[in-house]
Amino acid sequence: MAGLSLAHVYKVYPNGTKAVNNLNLEIKDKEFIVFVGPSGCGKSTSLRMIAGLEEITTGVIKIGDEIVNDLGPSERDTAMVFQNYSLYPHLTVYQNIAFPLRMMKLPKEEIQEKVLAAAKILGLEKYLNQKPDTLSGGQRQRVALGRAIVREPKVFLLDEPLSNLDAKLRTQMRTEITKLHKRLQTTFIYVTHDQVEAMTMGDRIVVMKDGFVQQIDTPTNLYRYPANKFVAGFIGSPPMNFYDASVDIKEEIAEISFGNEQKVHIPSEKIIKLEKDYQRGKPLILGIRPEDIRIAEKKNPASVTCKIMQKETLGSETLLYCDLDLEASVENENSATGVTIKIPGLSEAEAGATIEIEFDFEKAHFFDPDSEECVSKRLPEKDLLEVKISDKAISFGNVKFKLPEALKDLSGTYEMVFPISAVNSGKAFSAEVVYTEEVEGEYLTRLAVGNQAFWATFPKEMHGKIALDFDFKKVAFYQNEKCVRPSLPEFNALPGKLVKRKREKINELGLKFDVLFRGEDFELECPEGIVKKVLGIGDKKVFDQPLELQFKADSVGCEDKIRADVLEELDYGTEKILVCLASGQKLYLPYSEHDDQIVFSVNMEEAAIIDSLTGIRIA
Repeated sequence: MAGLSLAHVYKVYPNGTKAVNNLNLEIKDKEFIVFVGPSGCGKSTSLRMIAGLEEITTGVIKIGDEIVNDLGPSERDTAMVFQNYSLYPHLTVYQNIAFPLRMMKLPKEEIQEKVLAAAKILGLEKYLNQKPDTLSGGQRQRVALGRAIVREPKVFLLDEPLSNLDAKLRTQMRTEITKLHKRLQTTFIYVTHDQVEAMTMGDRIVVMKDGFVQQIDTPTNLYRYPANKFVAGFIGSPPMNFYDASVDIKEEIAEISFGNEQKVHIPSEKIIKLEKDYQRGKPLILGIRPEDIRIAEKKNPASVTCKIMQKETLGSETLLYCDLDLEASVENENSATGVTIKIPGLSEAEAGATIEIEFDFEKAHFFDPDSEECVSKRLPEKDLLEVKISDKAISFGNVKFKLPEALKDLSGTYEMVFPISAVNSGKAFSAEVVYTEEVEGEYLTRLAVGNQAFWATFPKEMHGKIALDFDFKKVAFYQNEKCVRPSLPEFNALPGKLVKRKREKINELGLKFDVLFRGEDFELECPEGIVKKVLGIGDKKVFDQPLELQFKADSVGCEDKIRADVLEELDYGTEKILVCLASGQKLYLPYSEHDDQIVFSVNMEEAAIIDSLTGIRIA
């Protein structure tokens, strides 16, 4: 058994079409992973690249600890089940299941043992002597599964295996495949366009669109915490309602305006995770699921008025199709003011009636209208504070403390924007814990300083008043929505190219050359991992092409490999940073003793090599 790893995998066709873009995925041993998305999203191409039926353009695919880029389908120890069964009509069920074992030239007794064991698992014992055309669609699919089972592969690959079955059989086979996975205790990778299959079968789901991964998460998290508007609309039935809206928070009340000028007023704590940028009337998209809307008894500050256009009674639930436009005369599913409501059980409401409805804003989702990324995430990425800076000191809420020397030239009123990871334990100021919850193994914590509040994460649960500081290297300062002091970049970059250097003797990889990254006035030898990735790209030319070496400051060593001119020292109190110039690029490096120059090296094991023209990571 084995897990599977895909690192920076691309599929680019000769005409330039990118079918799969930078696919990164770690699949654990025995995990059930589902790829889901609309037609043409790249899910089947991804599966075929794993199987070896489709060549990758660049990247690395590992099954277990083995890189399989250059291995054919038969060498990868995978078994694939297709949607069209691919059974031999002239062979019996027994012979179809036994076929791959016969190709492996196994003894007849061993073949019989494996076939009978698979038939028992799949309930096919009494059909072994029948031909495929005498079987139902579900039975044929079980035969196809049996043919895969007998190979005892490390990984099962299933490409929309239920799409040719009717609804009842699909439900039955979903259950059977899930049971089969638990019984075999093997890694399963399943491709489907059906979100119901994905949600009911997968341990984790990979949602794809236009060749890009949109989100990788558990079914529950995809439903509760979609990363963007596409995922939010794709997962869930009926689909999520979306509205152009804006939010204006004043003191403890949030005013939410809809596109048709209806407004609601709710306690601001109900949308506590909405990014502060969007709390002052900035346009956004509001998303709410049909099951998170209820009919109100009467008009109130938290309700909006809508007109019922159509009603569907389904027994266990009722669907109401409404419109916020009270003048609407025809139900329009593409209406910007349409509302779908899912009500448990039966409803007395009838088409044509006007009703008051309330949204459960604690379950609402907010998205940026341009990027369509979620701006009310389960774990917020960033936050901001309104601050004043004078005499090298910063003040906000009811605290004031000295800024590090690196920021001594700042003066005035700013919006201080920071990732929540920039809030650390320290001695600069105190804050009060007002809210905490465990999210993804961390404790998301709401902190109050006077009349301002912000988010932070901690490895343990915090209570009461705590002492804090900011990692100001990660902090940016804005005035009038313009960044006047950016945070330090996460990565440094140096231009260069990959070149071959001849060797007299064959190296440990069986090659008569080394691979170097060559810049303007330096050379860095590439380690085995990068060499394998570069050579695994295939026919794509990566040597002598414009590339970029990206690396973090903490991957820098002191060997005499690269020379840089020192431009400035930045003192952040607990840490000093050198601003340097090398190969025409500004670099931010750890402090070391220096005159006007420093020498350093880069840990190539931790670096990334990027194609400068396409932005594709090649190693």
